Amino acid sequence: MTSKAIVQLRKLVIWRFSAEILEMNKAFKPRFHVDYTFLVNNENPLLHQVAMEIKLVQQTTIAPIKLDVRASAFFEFDEGATKDTIDNTLPGNCLPMTYSSLRGIVLSNTSAMGMEPFLIPSVNFRELEKKKIRAEKRRAKKASSEAKKGSGKKRKTRSAKNVPRKPESGKSKKQAKGKSEK
Repeated sequence: MTSKAIVQLRKLVIWRFSAEILEMNKAFKPRFHVDYTFLVNNENPLLHQVAMEIKLVQQTTIAPIKLDVRASAFFEFDEGATKDTIDNTLPGNCLPMTYSSLRGIVLSNTSAMGMEPFLIPSVNFRELEKKKIRAEKRRAKKASSEAKKGSGKKRKTRSAKNVPRKPESGKSKKQAKGKSEK
């Protein structure tokens, strides 16, 4: 018995691919960053996009490498897919599918560039998603508390017509006034 997939990768678009060998004698700070966003097609809620960005600076056995990849993966869910199924499948299946596709592309392209074939590190997207949700909650809580602090203060505002004009520096009030009347 064959089971039918609930989601299929329809298209993978690479918006940016940059792999650069850095100079050996230059100091660099190793870093690795992965970010992603889920987007839904407003006309068809079964079509979803995973926009992903991967940035990396890392030492290889030959030389340091700087990598910048930005891509979008387009997924189509089956007709019977519920909102809960889609919400669970995007981070659980679609993110790893997108990332593993990009890992293969990076490996293939870095080896074709005449440099050491480079495989970007694996990522636990469940943990990354949890961290992202916690960070969003902290930002929302901070914004809420700042809004509450600011709501008790009343600001005085002036329209541009009521703001007194300052004289230009180095000129007396009379000289500045005479200039504005001309």
